[in-house]
Amino acid sequence: MLSERVPSWRWESKREDLEVLPLPDLEVAFKNLEKMRAFGLMERYESSVKHLFGSLGLPIPDEIPRKMVMEIIVDEDPGLYRVEQEPLTNEVIQIIEQLTDIDSQLYAKAESLFCKRYEIH
Repeated sequence: MLSERVPSWRWESKREDLEVLPLPDLEVAFKNLEKMRAFGLMERYESSVKHLFGSLGLPIPDEIPRKMVMEIIVDEDPGLYRVEQEPLTNEVIQIIEQLTDIDSQLYAKAESLFCKRYEIH
């Protein structure tokens, strides 16, 4: 999403003729991330909220209600349904790692930038 245009389709549409986008450019994605005034990381949720709200000049909320919780939305969204978890075999892990390699690299850079930018050690 940080390096290419957003697909014109929704993932849950189950269409067979989905547009295939080229692999994302990691350097473009990181440069775009660096240009952002603020961004957050789920693993650093509290710090992220503080910095995101601060960058927008908004008061930091005392509490943020949990929304978009998978256990809830999977029951409420007609486009979603529960699936049984597949066992994580070595083959599955290797496939996941191949498919998410660029994402993992970008996340590592984002985490490093986040800690550097907000002086978190």
